[in-house]
Amino acid sequence: MNIHNVAALAGVSAATVSRAFNFPDKVAPATRDLIAQAARELGYHPNASARTLRTQRSRVLGVVLPTLLNPVFAECLQGIALAAAAGGYAIVPVMTRYEEEQEQQAVTQLLAANVDGMILVVSSPSHSRALQRLRGAGLPHVLAYNAHPDHPCISVDGEAAAAEAVARL
Repeated sequence: MNIHNVAALAGVSAATVSRAFNFPDKVAPATRDLIAQAARELGYHPNASARTLRTQRSRVLGVVLPTLLNPVFAECLQGIALAAAAGGYAIVPVMTRYEEEQEQQAVTQLLAANVDGMILVVSSPSHSRALQRLRGAGLPHVLAYNAHPDHPCISVDGEAAAAEAVARL
């Protein structure tokens, strides 16, 4: 099964099928729907390796967490996985045990895997060589549960949450 079969069933060219899967914004919605229907009927799924070669994007995000033994990080990973899947991404989680050497190794492995971006929890954002490596590579990344002025971050505002809880009580 290949894009030529999908193209024949949808009545479009193989190039249009390729564009529909790799650059959907460049294909009219009605044509995308025809192609999607043909792909479903044929049981066709795009080859991820071929897509990566064509688009230079893997549609994979690296997630670097210290542990899954802490329920906060397990819940965080579940949320990341659900949000990534909704956006058409897969994730590759790596655990580091709060060890800087493991953080560096995780970033190196994920860069080698050609991930499109990373979400990280690091032990010390101020001194992290893993973050320096990411910045040098120019890969989009976001810190979770860490705050540092040189890196985008997401976290829970504990002070605001506590103030709101006290105000409600």
